[in-house]
Amino acid sequence: MADSVISFFVNRLGNLLIQETIFLNGVHKQLEELQTDMRGMQSFLKAADAYAYQGDEQVRNLVKEIKSIAYGSEDVVDTFIFQVASRGRYGVLKKYAHIFKEWIDLYKSGRKIQAIQKRIQSITNRWQTFYIKNIGEGEGTSSANQRQRQLRWTYPHAEEEDAISLEKDMEALVAQLITAEERRRVISIVGMGGLGKTTLATKLYNHNLVKRHFDCSAWVFISQQCQRKDVLQSILKRVSAPTKEEMERMNEEDLVEKLYHVLEEKRYLVVLDDIWSSETWDLLKFAFPNGKVGSKIMITTRNKEVALHADPFSLPHEPRCLTDGESWVLLCKKAFPKDVVARGDFLDADMQRLGREMVKKCRGLPLAVIVLGGLLATKKLPYEWEMVYKNFNIYLSKDQQQQGVLGILALSYYDLPYYLKPCFLYLGLFPEDFEISTNQLIRLWVAEGFVTLQDEGEGEGPMEDLAEKCLEELIFRCMVQVGRRDSNERVKTFRIHDLMRDLCIKEAKVDSFLEILHDGGHMEVADSFSISVAKACRCAIHFEHKRNIPWEQRSSHLRSILFFQTVANEIDIGFRKQMIFICKKFKLLRVLDLRGPLQIMILDREIGSLVHLRFLGLRGSILLKLLPSLRNLRGLQTLDFKHHNSPLNDCPEYKVPNVICKMKQLRHLYLNPLLDSGHLSRLYLTYGAGVG
Repeated sequence: MADSVISFFVNRLGNLLIQETIFLNGVHKQLEELQTDMRGMQSFLKAADAYAYQGDEQVRNLVKEIKSIAYGSEDVVDTFIFQVASRGRYGVLKKYAHIFKEWIDLYKSGRKIQAIQKRIQSITNRWQTFYIKNIGEGEGTSSANQRQRQLRWTYPHAEEEDAISLEKDMEALVAQLITAEERRRVISIVGMGGLGKTTLATKLYNHNLVKRHFDCSAWVFISQQCQRKDVLQSILKRVSAPTKEEMERMNEEDLVEKLYHVLEEKRYLVVLDDIWSSETWDLLKFAFPNGKVGSKIMITTRNKEVALHADPFSLPHEPRCLTDGESWVLLCKKAFPKDVVARGDFLDADMQRLGREMVKKCRGLPLAVIVLGGLLATKKLPYEWEMVYKNFNIYLSKDQQQQGVLGILALSYYDLPYYLKPCFLYLGLFPEDFEISTNQLIRLWVAEGFVTLQDEGEGEGPMEDLAEKCLEELIFRCMVQVGRRDSNERVKTFRIHDLMRDLCIKEAKVDSFLEILHDGGHMEVADSFSISVAKACRCAIHFEHKRNIPWEQRSSHLRSILFFQTVANEIDIGFRKQMIFICKKFKLLRVLDLRGPLQIMILDREIGSLVHLRFLGLRGSILLKLLPSLRNLRGLQTLDFKHHNSPLNDCPEYKVPNVICKMKQLRHLYLNPLLDSGHLSRLYLTYGAGVG
């Protein structure tokens, strides 16, 4: 995730060195050197990622320090530009009076850059020492990967009592498996981690009709660390009877050829469980001939792209989440012995109430219900169930072997490419069960710098298109759930499963990526996190009532503030004071999103001091006045003043100040539809602003 911070900074620094040469005079050479150093840090992060994923504390600390350096570097540059821009607003006499101040700023900035370069050199030396020691001695991730594979290993003969309400799925998929087709078909089961893909595949593999239909069958577990030779040997052992000597003599190419010839004369079924990438399929597919009529391959995967790559003509099957009733039945199966469940009436009213409430929190994810049931099986008394209920999220994530629910879901996160990790973590800012607008999220991602292009063309297009592709990839990986689509089947809204959101928050707080403040001022922070949330780069406010937020505890380097208000207010003087404080303290803000139910708001001139702002969202608010100080927001990309029909009798009419032409980076302008068309037309004709 830290790589995205550095990538954004390196690209931005390159643009600044070209576009802001006058502003950066005096530190230009140092910034060029810093850009080179940070590119080196990108290479380090890619090498270190595997170690950090396996939990190596030394590497984790190095990665955290690099992230801190990236943000610190950006702070130095942004602060210096802010100081120069501020002086640019003074008159001629004051400009001369501030020449001495400019020299001081240059000197301080230069010293700060030198300090950053020393920290980078220290990290480079420590990494080289670690790398030589661990790689040179043959240590590293192999043993940890093997352990992870063993923990995740699946077995087709295991009894599957956890299958609940699979009858319709079974019926349709059994029919596909036993249908005689000339070509070798791939049947895919796709879904997020913990949804029951392997459970369903196991039931199908052991189904009597399926067993009778095929001459031979093989089940092999793939995982993220696919070893091609091991997989081929495993399949060959199950469909043939090679001697030990034969197996040892064959290299990978021999195994492919041997397996191909064995399967060519048979009607076969091969199950590839937990396949993660299209590249893995490409490594294995040449061993699978068409065989006799009706041969099939069945795969389970979290990535729909893998399924469509393996067989573009076969529609992947996506199991649904359980209903609350089905989840309760599964919980009882796991928490109590069969004979106790058979008797019925085995829980008192309080335990049943608590159990059903906890089942709802699982949101239909079978793995979460199973883990919860296994936990409750050790709790016999009502007060023990009460304790589990109060600490629900902690219990489901606490597992030393990474096999808790969040541990399983985290595999999907660790498998994400660098550029997608911050995009996924960002979803944790939104409230639980929130319907997220695709358009809003795309604008936010671009404003945050998660999506950048060096050679972007003019106008709306490349960055937004790339951001939308990032969202599509998260959908394909089953990490978010599609809500509504438009007439062209484009995704308009989507949601994130509550447990996936918990994963976002858990992983994000490790890197001080975000914090969330709830109604009443409490923070959504797990007890296990020791990092101060005051250092978080992004803050989301989820509240229903007017509250004074302890902004003084937040770092002045906060990058983003998002409000999610659910109750409409009239003019709130206290909130106005908070807004003034925000504008004065958080000079490096990129995103300020105040959208919510209708409220009357006064936007003070201090908003013009947020010169780094790229996204200003006031949707749902009625502004009494727009100030000319908005002209200072020259980097603004999205400006959203739109609100829908007001329940108030008198909606104030306001005019947009003549400052839009100063906003050279503005890409998206959303205005109140109640504005008179004449004024809007002039805005279009003069400034070419688009309304979405």
